[in-house]
Amino acid sequence: MRKIFAVILVIALTIPLSLSSFAATAEGTQEFKGVVVLNNQEKVLNTSPLLVDEVVYLPIREMAESKGLYVHYDADSHSAFLLDSKDQVDDIKTGNRGTEMKVYRNNNLNYFSKVLIVGRSSYAPAHEVATILGYDYHQAPISKNVFLYEGDRPSGEIYRNGTFLGTSDASSKSLNHVEITIENDVIVYANVFGQSSTGALKDANYPWDAYHEATAIYNEKIVETNGEFADIITGATGSCEGYKQALERGLQKALIEPTNTNTYFDGTFLGISDEGKGISVAWVTIEKDKIVEVELKDAKANEETGRYEFKGEDYPWPQYHEAVKELPAKFIEANGSDIDVYTGATGSSNKWMQAVDRALDSARTTKLYVDGYYKGVSDASSKSFGVADIIIANDKIVYAHVYGVSSTGVAKGDNYPWAQYHEATDLYNEKIVATNGEYADIITGATGSSIGYKQAVDRALEKALIEAKNSNTYFDGTFIGISDEMKGVSVAWVTIENDKIVNVELKDAKANPETGAYEFKGEDYAWPQYHEAVEQLPARFIEANGSDIDVYTGATGSSNKWKQAVERALESAMK
Repeated sequence: MRKIFAVILVIALTIPLSLSSFAATAEGTQEFKGVVVLNNQEKVLNTSPLLVDEVVYLPIREMAESKGLYVHYDADSHSAFLLDSKDQVDDIKTGNRGTEMKVYRNNNLNYFSKVLIVGRSSYAPAHEVATILGYDYHQAPISKNVFLYEGDRPSGEIYRNGTFLGTSDASSKSLNHVEITIENDVIVYANVFGQSSTGALKDANYPWDAYHEATAIYNEKIVETNGEFADIITGATGSCEGYKQALERGLQKALIEPTNTNTYFDGTFLGISDEGKGISVAWVTIEKDKIVEVELKDAKANEETGRYEFKGEDYPWPQYHEAVKELPAKFIEANGSDIDVYTGATGSSNKWMQAVDRALDSARTTKLYVDGYYKGVSDASSKSFGVADIIIANDKIVYAHVYGVSSTGVAKGDNYPWAQYHEATDLYNEKIVATNGEYADIITGATGSSIGYKQAVDRALEKALIEAKNSNTYFDGTFIGISDEMKGVSVAWVTIENDKIVNVELKDAKANPETGAYEFKGEDYAWPQYHEAVEQLPARFIEANGSDIDVYTGATGSSNKWKQAVERALESAMK
């Protein structure tokens, strides 16, 4: 059985994942061609995973049972309980029924952002299943292979653990890529593939037997020789040379101490814009971190075959041809993609800027981020805070899910009565991926949500950095922590500056028996010791710079829950 690794990513289960939405069918489902890897061993699932909009979905019950858990579904409360044994069913406290599917694991309440029901099987996003089950999660950028890992994993002395993508020089027709996964200085997985200059991947339908032979041999031999294989396969010389160069660059990106100190590799790199009435393509040649040559083209899809074809000299738009000739010099002068558009060819200009930027990304000698799943949390107001779940692969955000959570821990789902909130949420989910986290617009009517989402995304990205910005343990800001449910919840707002707790606010909330909504206890709450504890315990948390304090006599229950809430606020603040 092939040995494969998984990236370690510690995730604290301190807040809900999100309210769930349901789909009886999985529209846009693609065939999942990758593998699921658990603790370095390929795991064969009886129920095949799904791939929907580039996100892998795993079968909930089978994954839970693989961890030795018993899955109990309670129809009355619309909840799933992941239990250590069937004997625990009688001890379940189900609570009120809601529209969302609640998932309980070790008394922690979580939600799946989306549940797909296909036949008799239920699926949820792989990173959310992994989080609830306590696995670290990583998804390879191209193959979509899912890596799950638990426990300690040794790191190498030469290479970083992770998945790295190397790209060869681009010719006028094609380029090659190698996706390698490294664990403890050993290549444990390789995926080599070619790509046309218009972005089409050379898949099983590519009509060249020698290419497929070379691809299969390189996938096997790269692992077998730990990256030393460099043979040329007869009939596939170009592919083999491209794979070798791409492999060398992928390994260079993985080095703990890079031997190439330049920002970019020398060579010619291809960038392709997003689709918009066709695509724009840029070949960018770099020498010693300087752009020395740029070639630009546009392509449109053939109406009969659907294949992209480059515009020729007979294309009837003079400004397009002028831009093709004049813009390369501007990119060279700017040594980057930030140039003025060419009048009369605005659309192509903007797409070429994007293509040049992507070519430069392919040319980078190092990675910025560790691939994986990250959660960022915004500062908390008195009423709510924002959350961002992102998946990073090959320095790109490939998945984003932002949402708001109330100060009592209720995620704002489909039933939340504020149209602008949903508009902002949908737009940010789309734009975070499209702009790789750079999107920062304020949506009218949803200013607070917009600001919170941007801050949450920024913090998630900072957590993912290979090289930390600073040595602090915590982000500066105000973070909320919510205790487990026990005759209500206890809530703590914890403000941190330079790793020091500088302010703490405490409250208790109980569920309204009629609506089920949590409501904070007011000044008329008839328990003096509660109010005394609210006033006096913050100073103890500040002095302890943490949650380890003595309980307040007469308010033991609230004290213990506030200690838990402060601990969870600190977990949310952790980098």
